[in-house]
Amino acid sequence: MRLEDMKQEFPNMPEDMKAMVEREVAKQIKTVKPHFSAAKIAIASAVAVMVMGTTVFAGVKLYQMNREPAGTYAVETKIQKTEGAEAGTQAQSVPAEIPAVTLETGYIPEGMIQTEEGKYSYSDTPSIGGISIVLYGMDQGDDAFRVLDKGVLNSENILAGGHEGVYLEMQKGNDGSVYFNQRIYLSFPEVHHVVQMYVGEDVTREEALKTAEGIRLTPAENEKDSTPALAWSDYAASVIENEELSESDESGMCLTVPKERMENVHKIGDAFSPLDTELAAGLKIKVTDVQIADDVSLLNPAYMDSEFDGAVDAGGKLLPNKINYIKTGNGVDSLDEIIKTREVPQKLVYATVEYQNTGNTELNDVLYFGSLMKIQENTDNFAIYQGETPQPGDQWNVSQGTSLLQNRDMLYSDVLGGSENKNYISSIKPGETATVHMAYVVNEDELDKLYLNLDTYGGSFEFSDTCLDMGLVDIRQ
Repeated sequence: MRLEDMKQEFPNMPEDMKAMVEREVAKQIKTVKPHFSAAKIAIASAVAVMVMGTTVFAGVKLYQMNREPAGTYAVETKIQKTEGAEAGTQAQSVPAEIPAVTLETGYIPEGMIQTEEGKYSYSDTPSIGGISIVLYGMDQGDDAFRVLDKGVLNSENILAGGHEGVYLEMQKGNDGSVYFNQRIYLSFPEVHHVVQMYVGEDVTREEALKTAEGIRLTPAENEKDSTPALAWSDYAASVIENEELSESDESGMCLTVPKERMENVHKIGDAFSPLDTELAAGLKIKVTDVQIADDVSLLNPAYMDSEFDGAVDAGGKLLPNKINYIKTGNGVDSLDEIIKTREVPQKLVYATVEYQNTGNTELNDVLYFGSLMKIQENTDNFAIYQGETPQPGDQWNVSQGTSLLQNRDMLYSDVLGGSENKNYISSIKPGETATVHMAYVVNEDELDKLYLNLDTYGGSFEFSDTCLDMGLVDIRQ
């Protein structure tokens, strides 16, 4: 699997929007929304209209959301002024101020729970699929909204809750994961916002449209009760930046290093210190053992991820990984096409890691993390292994595995601590050693490329100064 084909755990959106969501989650998700009386809503709406300028004047609709084909498999969704607006109706192109609003969902599919602000998943699969809702404040004017989606199989104009929108069905991925292959856009010009819904393939079209039908944006009584919205100007700038980065073919990721940069590599049994200055003086880390297995008998079921379900047979043996060999399309005039497939055995990599307190002070809440890096040694450098590459005459240009267990940082670990009961060692007293077992799943033919990165910043798909300075552990088989 190549870097650009990596599965994202959350739908693609700007990093600053993700940061907003994280901040809101930290405030604690409210299960009961504030109750607004009809009178309060009427007053707030009147104030909002005065602040925003006229969006609907004398019963004339000034803005319309629509879609246009931009190739066989690409669709542009945009908001345009209507003919009445162009004829001179009083419409403020750029609002003086975007009002704070609260987004409320009147309906979510049965069995779904809210897992984060704006994120809803089925309770039995909380980390995959579901519905993610993003809110944009149209600070450049409602008619600045334009989004190009590629790989679109079907599209239609919709009306949901009295608001115009567009529904898109996208091509699914080829890596076996649950993709967000549906998009819904809804226009709320009366409050100068647009709602974007990322919908997983585990949600039916009908359920997605019912969810869209129930979405309401109401003026917030105060800022702290409002739903975070990303300014459209910030989103547009990020899109331009990403396009320029793509055109220059510069990912900004360090995928190769000269051989001398990999001189600080540890062997199994070597002790070394973390880079954290508070821990470096008293903490020693050592990988004492690495076992390879074709089943999960080494793992404690209490710590196993739910993704193991369906990935092993009745006897606990890992099922093979199906590799798809894909001729990629551009998403505009062509779609991805699977040229051929093959199966390769999967192996469990089970590492024993010791954390020893060699100092005189008790260490509390010691964060640990382990990333498995696949690195290929070449004549004059080391390079991140990105999967098989096509040979002359091959019709495919990308190879992609479908196993849900692979390409996961620390798929399994058996020590939980800290305030959130996650990957922390609660306490290591002077002279004591805490032992952690970490596990990963890889293809059998990749066992000769494995290095363990115990840098707590993580990272499996690029070289960083921190992991190189701390030193990787060579666990190649």
